[in-house]
Amino acid sequence: TKNSLYFSVITCFITTLLAYAIAFGVNRGGVPMPNFVRYGTLTPLISPPVMIATAAILLFGRQGAVTSGLLDKTLGWIDADVINLYGEPGVVVAQVFSFLPAAFIIMDNVLSKHDGRVEEAAASQGASPWQVFTRVTVPLSMPGLKRVIILVFILAMTDFGNPMVIGKDIPVLAGVLFDEMIGFQNTRLSAALALWMIVPALSVYFLLERLGRKKRYDTGDTGGGPPELPVPLPAKIVITCLAGAVISMVVILYGTIFVASFIKIWGV
Repeated sequence: TKNSLYFSVITCFITTLLAYAIAFGVNRGGVPMPNFVRYGTLTPLISPPVMIATAAILLFGRQGAVTSGLLDKTLGWIDADVINLYGEPGVVVAQVFSFLPAAFIIMDNVLSKHDGRVEEAAASQGASPWQVFTRVTVPLSMPGLKRVIILVFILAMTDFGNPMVIGKDIPVLAGVLFDEMIGFQNTRLSAALALWMIVPALSVYFLLERLGRKKRYDTGDTGGGPPELPVPLPAKIVITCLAGAVISMVVILYGTIFVASFIKIWGV
């Protein structure tokens, strides 16, 4: 339970932050080539989550192209058998890139429907870009943020493939449930674990539903379109760097899978 909760919380935080930042950049002119960024972020939807973990192993595992081929054998900086992506960091990376497209879809949909005139009105009354963002944009995004948190938390809590492939024998509820059900035919314990796995997800759902349930997030007429307010240069740089890192990593991961399909034994 502790490991599953740990991965769920960490993955949920990182994924929600990335999804909101990229969706904000795409819908507010904070990134160049927004359509390319949008489609690049959605690319992992075409493959099962375990494919991300497989690509990460090929790059950063014990025989990984980066860890073993570059950092160990070429530069001699690390011992790839000791320092690699297996374990907690690998599971978090695999889960973030696996669940980011679903989170991005929600935030992209929410931010694209904001009435930009509300933010423009706040700016016309003297609010700084930071005040407009924290007091208008983020509060109006709360329904989407709550959905993203609930969705990613549940996906991470019930994730089976990524911890099994790259988790380095880290026990998680989904994996233990599978072993008890398939390996030991222990249906009573399996049912108990399945029920217990539902408890954290339901708790997060009801907790978030209670937060701000008496508030209204509708701005009325949504025909105003996105605001014409410029994104501050520091924010634009940060968002562009985050989006660029995500897109670059997606290209590298899928490129690795493509190259590996022509190699008999990776690393040899």
